[in-house]
Amino acid sequence: MRTIAIPQLYCGASGKKGAYNRQEVGLARAFAALGCRAVVLYPDPDAAPEAVTSEDLEPNVRIYYVPARKAGVSAFYRTWQPLLNEHVDAVHVMGDNALGVPGLYRFCRDHDIFFYSQLGAIKSTSENPVTRAVMDLLCRRNLAIYRKTPTYAKTPAVAAQLEQLHVPCAGVMPVGLDTAIIPNANGEKHELREFLKLDPKANYLVFVGRLDSYKRPLDLVPVLEALPRSWNAVVIGQGEPDRGTAGCPAHPQAGKPLYLHSPAAQRNRAGLLPCLRCVCEL
Repeated sequence: MRTIAIPQLYCGASGKKGAYNRQEVGLARAFAALGCRAVVLYPDPDAAPEAVTSEDLEPNVRIYYVPARKAGVSAFYRTWQPLLNEHVDAVHVMGDNALGVPGLYRFCRDHDIFFYSQLGAIKSTSENPVTRAVMDLLCRRNLAIYRKTPTYAKTPAVAAQLEQLHVPCAGVMPVGLDTAIIPNANGEKHELREFLKLDPKANYLVFVGRLDSYKRPLDLVPVLEALPRSWNAVVIGQGEPDRGTAGCPAHPQAGKPLYLHSPAAQRNRAGLLPCLRCVCEL
C-alpha cells in the first residue's frame, strides 16, 4: 500500500481544524478511499520544538501537528521526521508561492521521496507592493522546482498561468473539501428553501468563503448578468465587505438579488451549508 503525505506550508486563517475547506484532510480521505494511506502534516508554530503530536481520523488517514517557525503566512517545519517514520512514498505539495517549498523539495530529493505539486496560485496577492514584489521574486525558486517535477493546477486559469511561466502543467486537479464534516440536511428541497427564506422558483449560485478581494466573490456579478433572470446568488462568509463585496447585498451592477450572509451566517455556516448544498443541488 502506497503512503502519500500532504504537508500544509501555510499558516494563515484558512483551513483550520473543523473547517469544511480543510483541503488536505479532504484529499487524504479521497486517497484512502482509493486504497492508499494518507498522512497530513500541519504546522504548529506554538508547539515546543520536539512536540510532534498526531491523531488518526480513520484507519488510513493520520494527521500530524509538527512544530514550525512562521514567517508571515509561510511555515518552516522544524522537522520532517514524520515523513521518514511513515515510510512515505510521495509528497503531494500545495505550496503555491510558499517560502518553505525549496526546503521540502531538498528533503524529498535527499530521501528519495517522490515530489509533485497541485497549485492554486503563483503570484502574491498581498496589497503591499513591496511585499508583493519580494514574494514574486522569491517565487522564482519555487518555479524552478515546479519546472522539473510533476505540477498540476487547481483551475484552468492557473494552468494557463503556469504555461506562460514555462512550467509544464500535468493537468487540472480541482480543490477538494472535507465533506465528511458537513452533515446531511433533513427535509425536502422546498422545505429547506422556505427555512432559508429563498425563492422556491429561483436558481441559485453560492459563494462560501472569506470576504476578501483576492477571493473575488463579486465575480458572481457578471455571471449573474449573463444568466436568465431566474438566477440569484447567495454569498456566505466573514471578512471586510468593503474590500471584497462592495455594494452587497444589492450590488448596483447585478440587477438581481445578491444576498450577503455575514457575519451572523458565518457563525451558523456549518448549519447553512448542508441546506444550501441540497437546495442548490451541489
